[in-house]
Amino acid sequence: MKNDNLKLKNLGFFVTLFTFSFFLFTLSEANAQTLSLGLYPPLLEVMIKPGKTITQVFNISNFGDPMILTANILPFTPKDELGNVHLQEKVTPALPHLKWFSLTNADIFLDDPFLLDSNQNQQVVLKVKIPENADEGDYYLSLVFTSGIKKGQDTSTQSKAKIAANILLTVSTTGLPEKSGKIIEFKVPKIVDSFDKIPVTLKIKNTGSAFFKPQGQITLKAPFGLETNFPLLAENVLADSTRLLHASSSSSLTRTYLPAGKAGNLEPRTLLFSGFFLGSYKISAKFSLDQTNIFLHQKTNFFAFPFKLIFAFILIIGFLILIKKKVSS
Repeated sequence: MKNDNLKLKNLGFFVTLFTFSFFLFTLSEANAQTLSLGLYPPLLEVMIKPGKTITQVFNISNFGDPMILTANILPFTPKDELGNVHLQEKVTPALPHLKWFSLTNADIFLDDPFLLDSNQNQQVVLKVKIPENADEGDYYLSLVFTSGIKKGQDTSTQSKAKIAANILLTVSTTGLPEKSGKIIEFKVPKIVDSFDKIPVTLKIKNTGSAFFKPQGQITLKAPFGLETNFPLLAENVLADSTRLLHASSSSSLTRTYLPAGKAGNLEPRTLLFSGFFLGSYKISAKFSLDQTNIFLHQKTNFFAFPFKLIFAFILIIGFLILIKKKVSS
């Protein structure tokens, strides 16, 4: 499909597609039906000028029974500090920017049901047209496909499925939206046992008008100058939201959890140091907001000593002394 609007040099905007998956499924009571959908790309990031138009092809696949699907554009908001989102299925009054979206397919329209047979792949072409007078800033939405009446199925016994692709839309005249943030929490336990795992928590708040990804690392400096770096994962921090960042030695997502104080509850952490520690250690976090010259930096420290080992040693010595006194008496 030819579309002159997709030429980045002429329009002055950037489209970045990410291949990590975001799926949202809602299934009803179990029965003999098979519901299985796939959607690609699962995430679309777009920066565009007012007055411009883009199109993006989404592929939805049905790996289960034939079903009726309806495509909608719904806004979402951050749900928590872990990157989860909340779909706003009922918005009153309707948001004006929802009218910026449409489908260019000849036979598929937003809010109208269409049939997707088993093992069928359907291309859905989403069109985004930004008005000249559009307010600059971020708009967070999802392209949602919801199942309706299954082919040949009674409505009273049907199951439902839902799958969505998130859209992070930034409207900017200059292509340089305001990005700012601040570290609101960077902590480790101040005194730890040498053999314990040491949790690190790093939270950042986006105080600007556009989402960003942290580009940087957490550094652990040992008493004799040895440094170990743990790269931060490039996770989206949405405007006006707080997010717990993650870091790992391999730049891959490794979520770490520690007990949160209540039995059975686990609390997510940014990083978990393991090994043997002795003495005073310094930890620093330094990162930029995307590929900008805006850097955030904070330091903390902890002291490690083998308290449990020394306590066990004292108990053993005390026990031996007690035995010696009883034998000598």
